[in-house]
Amino acid sequence: MCIAYMIPAFILKMVTLMPDVSSVILSHHMHQDCSVESTLTVDEFNMSTACWAALHVLYLREVDSIQICEAMRIEAPLSGYLIDATGIWNEGERQYTLFRIGIRDDEEDPSRAGNEFVFLAAGFNENGEAYYYPATAGIEDPDGNFSLEREYLLNEEEFLSIPQRFPWQ
Repeated sequence: MCIAYMIPAFILKMVTLMPDVSSVILSHHMHQDCSVESTLTVDEFNMSTACWAALHVLYLREVDSIQICEAMRIEAPLSGYLIDATGIWNEGERQYTLFRIGIRDDEEDPSRAGNEFVFLAAGFNENGEAYYYPATAGIEDPDGNFSLEREYLLNEEEFLSIPQRFPWQ
């Protein structure tokens, strides 16, 4: 089994073994205006568990100053959650401060619960214009086709407004 698939299993096991400690860690990274509960439950995969898995993804990418801001459930093209967060990530010569992480739930395949299915980041230039990671997330095909990443930029304007709606604490 690939180690990448073992990491979410380890995270979920930690939540199971130490839900109170895991909840404290998660609450430390929740923006004060975030409506997602930071309480983790042992017997179900829920939005809080997805936020915990997204936090782990951001840590692995070495994102600093992480604040989870919003989460939404999706059921197509797969079942899971999109977690929106702010933070600071330097990749190459660009700095990204806004993130959307897709986390699978246990509805379709319990063995894949907690796995990342998309990682998007956005930054803003000096004119306030957004740029994306990966770059294909910001490109709209003239034929109306979307890249896989672009498909997960639901409510793009709302996503890009997160830094104004959830200022740094």
